[in-house]
Amino acid sequence: MSGITKQDGPVAVTGASGYIGSRIVEDLLDQGYDVHACVRDASNSNKVDHLIKLDKDNEKNNVSLFEGDLFEKGSYDEAFSGCAAVIHAGATVGFNRETPQEVYDGCFTENEHL
Repeated sequence: MSGITKQDGPVAVTGASGYIGSRIVEDLLDQGYDVHACVRDASNSNKVDHLIKLDKDNEKNNVSLFEGDLFEKGSYDEAFSGCAAVIHAGATVGFNRETPQEVYDGCFTENEHL
């Protein structure tokens, strides 16, 4: 990551529980960054246990879990507060979308709340 250093502050990652988001979290940890891992439901162990394990394996306790909803304005305010950067890897696309408009909304419209 260029432009910021780990001393500048934490990096927030939306979609941290997903495959790409969790790889981004892992890479940031390997580089020594503190990470604000943004997930939909921090109490869902199926979605966050691998992030907790990454944090424990790192032994620096520099992952903080935050809940956020891409469709809810302001839900990322706490997670982004004090961050030097935000990496947006979150999306609500998937096989559960019934119409092309829902797929579009999941990719583009939701971003207006970040």
